[in-house]
Amino acid sequence: MRRLKRKTLFSLALCLHAASGQAETLEEAWNAALAASPALAAQTQQVAAAQARQNAAQALNWPTLSLAAGVTHLSQPPTTSIDLSPLGIPSSLSMPLTDSTVSLGQLGLSYPLYTSGRITSTQQAADANLKSTQAQTDKTRQDLKLSVAEAYLNVQRADAAAEVAKQLRDSLVAHRNDVKAMEKQGLAAPVERMTADVALADAERQLIDARQATELARAAYNRLLARPLTQVVQLDALADGPAPDMSPEAADKALNQRPELQALQSGQLALREQAKAQRGEDGPQIAAQASYWRWNGLPTNDNHTGTIGVMLSWNLFDGGLNKGKSDALVAEAASLADKQRDAESLIRLDVLNAQLGNRSASERLSVATAAEDLAVESLRLTKLRYQNAQAIQTEVLAAETRLADARRARTNAHFDVQLARLRLLRAMGEL
Repeated sequence: MRRLKRKTLFSLALCLHAASGQAETLEEAWNAALAASPALAAQTQQVAAAQARQNAAQALNWPTLSLAAGVTHLSQPPTTSIDLSPLGIPSSLSMPLTDSTVSLGQLGLSYPLYTSGRITSTQQAADANLKSTQAQTDKTRQDLKLSVAEAYLNVQRADAAAEVAKQLRDSLVAHRNDVKAMEKQGLAAPVERMTADVALADAERQLIDARQATELARAAYNRLLARPLTQVVQLDALADGPAPDMSPEAADKALNQRPELQALQSGQLALREQAKAQRGEDGPQIAAQASYWRWNGLPTNDNHTGTIGVMLSWNLFDGGLNKGKSDALVAEAASLADKQRDAESLIRLDVLNAQLGNRSASERLSVATAAEDLAVESLRLTKLRYQNAQAIQTEVLAAETRLADARRARTNAHFDVQLARLRLLRAMGEL
């Protein structure tokens, strides 16, 4: 209930933020998604469970105090018979040994002195399991942040594509008007005006598709933040971050930082320690014990007593039960070790792929920026030639298309650079 209340207040704050007209930053988007994610909430509960198991393991060092009590009613209490004939009395005397109701109570205290490493291994296994669970939570958090960043940039990418489509539509509207004016002056044939109309209609279609894409991008973004899919989205431009790590040592750094490897390493340790604890079950167990007994209904002078001592228990034979359980845990740890080696090579490949993505995105941006400048100038010159009857309309429309393509390529390259930087941070385990 408390978490639901926080989530509701956070969502209300986000709605007020959107209503105020302020652009939402990526950091704010991350905070909203982390607060609303069911997957992260579930993983957080796993951490709480691991912490509870760790506390339970630590409690094994403490003494245990137990209380037991019982009441027994006898329908025929046991009796003893005494022969009185040696005394010259030809009879016998019957006497009850207990009352018809007997009550018994015990208060016991036990403290482990030696457990063949069972308690120590159990505690170390719980500690390692907590670290593994926390690493898995960190992985979930970083994966979610990358997904939100991709959706965030997809919204901006879709907005930019829609703006390019609008610029193309507006430019073709101006061109169609110029052609109509030239047709009235007898400088252009009706077929040229119709060709311009066809090109304008296609540009209108592209604009409709682009606007639909923006709505879908916003819906996907809102879903990650647990908002209504149609909520208005205003996003702040993503600032350029620090230069990406393109060094050959980046992969080694990633191996020390990626939560996936930390989870596998801690998982192996937890399983090995559990195996040791299981083997400890077969070793001697020594505990100091003290008890206090009290009873009623028994034929004794006192109705209470106390005991203190040391208890040794040793499981000499169990048919291989504990050994089998221990071997199974060792095999599971070996399986995680194999997975870790595979994960290490995948992480190296992931880092290399992200580095290559950063380099190629930067190169594409440089090329696309230059191409856009050339396309702008090419369209200007082609229009001048067309107005001077030195070029045909097909050349103008082709130049318009090339400029739109160049603008789309530049905007895509721009967002590819930003996304590649974030993906490298995720590959390094630093997101």
